[in-house]
Order: sequence, then C-alpha cells, then structure tokens
Amino acid sequence: MKTFIVVFVVTYLLLTSVKFEDQDQLLPIDVPQFESDGSYIWGFVPSQEDIHCLVLNIYFEARGETREGRYAVTDVVIQRVKSAYFPDDICSVVFFRNHRTCAFSWTCDQNSNDPVDQFSIREAVDIAHEVLYDVHYEPTVPMSTHYHAVTVEPDWVFNKHFHAQIGNHFFYQR
Repeated sequence: MKTFIVVFVVTYLLLTSVKFEDQDQLLPIDVPQFESDGSYIWGFVPSQEDIHCLVLNIYFEARGETREGRYAVTDVVIQRVKSAYFPDDICSVVFFRNHRTCAFSWTCDQNSNDPVDQFSIREAVDIAHEVLYDVHYEPTVPMSTHYHAVTVEPDWVFNKHFHAQIGNHFFYQR
C-alpha cells in the first residue's frame, strides 16, 4: 500500500494567500502539503494552488452535505479537468466564468471566501487528499460534469443526461 503524508501548517503566520486570475480577493486557508510517491491517478499533477481551489470548492459547495455528497461535488471538478470542454487545471475549472454566470456560485456571490468552520475545512482537506492521491478511490459520480442544488432548475439541465441525486444535489453527464 502506498503511503501518503499530509502535513498541515499549524500557525496563522504560515497561512498562504493565493491570488487567482480574475479574482480581486485573496483566499487564505491553511495549506496542506501533500507528498506522493509520484503516482497520480487522474493523469495530471495537481499544484498547491489546485489543492487550495479544490479544498475551498468542497467547503463552499458541499459543506452541508454528507461525505458522499462532498465526494460527488469533488468528482465533478476532477471530471471537468479531464474533459476537453473545460480548462485543464482545478483552479481554472473552479473559477471559470462565462458571459452569464460562474461555474460555482460561491466564486462570484460577493460573500466572504474565508472559511470559518475549521472542522469542515479539515474534512475538505481530507476529501481532497483522498480523491487526488488514493489509488483505491472510486468516483462517486463517474463521468458527471455538472450538478445543481435540488432547489433550483438551471436552463442547462435540458441538454444534459441525469446521472444521480446525492443529498441535495442532482448530478449530470455532458
């Protein structure tokens, strides 16, 4: 079995602020330093910035979901990175915008992007680590590239294939 080590930065002084393209605000979180044996199960090597973006997306998009729901939201980001229809890195997928909307609502909702629930951010870090580095990880919603909350019905659902409902989200394939 492959061994992976997660090292957490433990003091506020070591917080890293990452400035993302097309973002005016900084997104500070504790940076997990993931070490790997070089095996990347998704076919791409995530950067520290990618890990930041994935952790924040898990936190803001799925913090109230079951663990399975948080995995499913994470799977959508990874499937988009792998797809020819989306950018090829995690941060570009998370912060993608077109002329009408943002890919993920938290990235343009004008609310603070500072995580305040430390338990949930630690869980998001754990999920990101497992999805990115565990060779035994099985995607919760393989091939899904879209999702939305059950409380809304976006116009794009009519040209996607429904895949599953997990918690408070519906998942679709392109």
